[in-house]
Formats: sequence, C-alpha cells, structure tokens
Amino acid sequence: MCLVRESCRQLVAWRRHELAAHDADRVALDGLPELPSMSIEDVLAQREWFEHILRCLPENQRIAVDLRIRCSCSYEMVSAVLGCAEATTRVHVWRGLSRLRQIVRDQPPPLQDDECGGVV
Repeated sequence: MCLVRESCRQLVAWRRHELAAHDADRVALDGLPELPSMSIEDVLAQREWFEHILRCLPENQRIAVDLRIRCSCSYEMVSAVLGCAEATTRVHVWRGLSRLRQIVRDQPPPLQDDECGGVV
C-alpha cells in the first residue's frame, strides 16, 4: 500500500497546486454574509476530531473519502489512485460517508483516542 500512499500524496500535492492557481483568479463576492468567527483552538479541535473519526474507516474508504471530499478529486482520479473501477470508488466513498455519519450520530465529539464508535 506504500505505492497507494505515495500516489495519494502526489495527487494531493497536484490538486493543491491547481486550487492555488484558481484561487489567484477568484473575484471577491459582495453581499455574502460573514461566517461566524471561530477561535484557532476550536478549529484545531474540530480538525483533530475529524482526523480521529476518519482513522476509524478501513484504508480504501478513508483514502476515497479523503481524496473525494477534502481534496475535491473526481471519482476518476480517486479510482486511479486506488487502482479500482470508478463504480467501486463510488461505493467506497458512499460506505465511508455512511460510516462517518454513524460514528458522529452514535458518539459525538469529543471521542476517546482509542474508540471508533464500536462497529468497524
């Protein structure tokens, strides 16, 4: 699986580069409501909590959800990283998101370091 992880790293680096190029071209939108401000501690706590529940997923589901949702990669790109069919990738994402919903519903934050909500 080291090859998969390295492919993921390369894909994420490429995707971040692409997003940065698009961010430079974006125009500020007027009239949008401001988002509520959050402290750095709150943001870091939410990120740590999300990372924890993401680790509760099997590896293929975790990679698929991470690339598809957090990195905005297409199913085609994710399937290339995982080395499986696009339909299989869609199933990995769907099952991963379903499992994350179940974990959040069953055990909202904060989570214990060694708990993944029971059923894995």
